[in-house]
Amino acid sequence: MTTETKKIMVVDDEPTIRNILYRLLDQAGYKIITAPGGEMALDTLKKDRPDLIILDQKMPGLDGLATLKKIRTFDKNIAVVMLTGHVTEELKSSAQRLGVDDFLNKGQIPVNLFLKSIENVLRRKKAVARKSSVPGGRIMVVDDEDGVRKMLGSFLKRHNYEVREASSGEEALEILRSRSYRPDVILLDIQMPGLDGLATLKEIKKIDQDIGVVIMTGAKDKGLGLQAMEAGSYEYIMKPFDLDYFELVILSKILIS
Repeated sequence: MTTETKKIMVVDDEPTIRNILYRLLDQAGYKIITAPGGEMALDTLKKDRPDLIILDQKMPGLDGLATLKKIRTFDKNIAVVMLTGHVTEELKSSAQRLGVDDFLNKGQIPVNLFLKSIENVLRRKKAVARKSSVPGGRIMVVDDEDGVRKMLGSFLKRHNYEVREASSGEEALEILRSRSYRPDVILLDIQMPGLDGLATLKEIKKIDQDIGVVIMTGAKDKGLGLQAMEAGSYEYIMKPFDLDYFELVILSKILIS
């Protein structure tokens, strides 16, 4: 993804964090503006609108949630990623109602995955803008649970995607190796008997490095998701699914393929 024209605002009351993120994002090719708190961020937004805001949750004065609420009163579409040391269910629920795009844990995500998360959010926003004009693509759903495959297959077909199902990692790899079917995106359950999702992902990447793989997991363990991204997954999604978000992840991958 070209980052030359993308502008990111970093909002954090800790100078050290602001400086680290400034250097990291600047080296990645983004244009950066910073603000030491929610009030300053809101003043800056009146005259300078970035493509994405990285917003610290714990700040004196206006905290991240209060700042996000005010941002949404005048801009419902700007991408916002919340930075926090701990994502509680209450915080997650409140932020999602206000349209947060993602959460990043301070100090708990490697640099390459941090940058990938930012890039993915920007891609999803681009996908939203182009959604109505983009036709469906080819999706393979790999899950040992028949009910999950049928539910996702039904949803995707209603949105004009061509769907192929596989009940195991072994079956998915057999299809790919036969060269009879080449999906744009593979939705891959991480916990399956036999060849699990991580092992299947590694084999998929040996067959075709360019196929987008989205890991699906019901395990409340972000470590599994991070392992999947390190192994080449485009994104990982937690069960139960938010189907609207689920489609945007798929669509954003198809758009850049």
